[in-house]
Amino acid sequence: MTEMFEQVKALYGRYTEQATALEQNRKIGEGLLGFGKKPADDPCHMRFAEELAALLRAFAAEGPDSYDAVQVLEYVFRAQSEFRQILSIYWMLSAVHGAAEPLIGCLSEEDAQRLLALYDREVPRRERLPVQKQVYKLLKKQCR
Repeated sequence: MTEMFEQVKALYGRYTEQATALEQNRKIGEGLLGFGKKPADDPCHMRFAEELAALLRAFAAEGPDSYDAVQVLEYVFRAQSEFRQILSIYWMLSAVHGAAEPLIGCLSEEDAQRLLALYDREVPRRERLPVQKQVYKLLKKQCR
């Protein structure tokens, strides 16, 4: 595993641990009817998205080979499926797929095809957010 893969994995681990703790420590009725703060309002979600975007931009700027880019992208594209029951985490892990866009250009045609197939399985068409539709388009374009 590459150093960048380990950094991304560690960032995801810290985020999901913190966000899961917020959900577990949630008080009954917290955030209902707009009163109080709900776990999804915590700044940890935006901090995670910003840190991931910066990390992936820096990695793409290094011009990684396709193999290294695929390791990171596979992880990013699969991570949300583990958190379907915790919606605040699931939706954030889905939304950050857009941070992967700079790395898509580093993929070989074969790796892009493999990731496109993975994306079809992990993110069904009917569930895709606009940012995921854009990622799908970029993957498809890289296949040519």
